[in-house]
Amino acid sequence: MARVARPGGCVGMHDICWKRDTPEALKRRLAEIEGERPESIDGWIVLFNTIGLTDVMALDRSPVIPEWMREMRKRIGLLRQLRLAVRVLSRWGLGGLRDVWTSQRIFAGEHTGYAIVAGRKPGRRSTGVEGGIEPPGRA
Repeated sequence: MARVARPGGCVGMHDICWKRDTPEALKRRLAEIEGERPESIDGWIVLFNTIGLTDVMALDRSPVIPEWMREMRKRIGLLRQLRLAVRVLSRWGLGGLRDVWTSQRIFAGEHTGYAIVAGRKPGRRSTGVEGGIEPPGRA
């Protein structure tokens, strides 16, 4: 992301994150099920700084997760949830159903958070002038 941003441009992302006290076994389990390796908020900040971004800021939005989970279940409805369970069961068997259930428990659990992280690529800030051509009304 940072490589394609213009000098002075912003790079941002939002993703799940681990809380500080997350057991390593839980991290390994999510990686096994989902192939994901989230960072902690501090880890995201370090990563953004490591790739050369400046003015890195992070917002912990973890309190929104329970409401999102409730809203998702409400939107999907019981019938669709059952259809999804049948589809998972037919494709991946009981192990797949167990993995989906475990994954949902991890995402809704006390060790999982949600963060918004942004930083700025060093360099001159954009002036809005593309290729040296002034936009109409600026000459």
